[in-house]
Order: sequence, then structure tokens, then C-alpha cells
Amino acid sequence: MTARVCHNCGSALGVDDDLCQACGARNPVVHPWYIYPLGALIVAALFALLVDWDALLRYLAPLFGDS
Repeated sequence: MTARVCHNCGSALGVDDDLCQACGARNPVVHPWYIYPLGALIVAALFALLVDWDALLRYLAPLFGDS
């Protein structure tokens, strides 16, 4: 990972620092683009693994006219 610098004064920032210690400018941490899709994929996988599909289908069957 490359070192982060303040875009206002150029001083070094820590990995998780949002504020520059020298000038007080905000330097938000930019997350990679794949963080949110990866989180959604993990949530969907957990949902698929933890749902009782037989009970859910039996519960929803009257709504779709299946007997």
C-alpha cells in the first residue's frame, strides 16, 4: 500500500486518518470499488445458507396458487 499524503499541505497521513494532523484538512479514506459488491455477496451467501427453504416454500405456496 502506498503512503498517503494530505492533499492540502503534503504531510504524511496514517492509514486510517481522516484528518491531517498538521493543517486539519479532511482526507477521506477511499475504499476500493469492490468492497460493497463483495459485502452484498457475503450477505446473500449467508442468507442462502441459513434460510429454511422447505418451510419458506410451504409458506409461500398458497400465495402462488399451488396446492
